[in-house]
Amino acid sequence: MVFAVADDGMGPDDSKRPLGEVKIQIIVPEEFIGVALHELITRQGLITAMEAEDQHMVIRASLPAREYDRLVEAIVANTDRGRVERE
Repeated sequence: MVFAVADDGMGPDDSKRPLGEVKIQIIVPEEFIGVALHELITRQGLITAMEAEDQHMVIRASLPAREYDRLVEAIVANTDRGRVERE
């Protein structure tokens, strides 16, 4: 898959939205790791690290800024105690 970026840092063609990314961490109970990974990948997120802390999993990732709010909503709705934080 190929993406083009104009010199001004804006998206190609008529989208004209910034292509910024945010660094995030998703913290979910272990049993919801599959749900969290699915939601992240669906939103074009890139996993940079994963680690276990107590009975939770922490996923560090980067995500297109435009997808951040939708990811937060999905994680909260689909997990019992999951949350998303900006790094």
